[in-house]
Amino acid sequence: RAKQPPAFDDVKDQAKQAVIRDKYFAMVKDLRAAAKVEIPDEKLKAAVDTMEAGK
Repeated sequence: RAKQPPAFDDVKDQAKQAVIRDKYFAMVKDLRAAAKVEIPDEKLKAAVDTMEAGK
């Protein structure tokens, strides 16, 4: 390796933020998967279903 990696103290805040961000996104994904959303408007429901099918 031509260049030494940075000292831990120099990057610990960045590493901490990356871990927090990853945990946050995982939690949001789980919550969205578990959520039950009812859409009473048929046109809106059809639009949402079409959008979800395209993912």
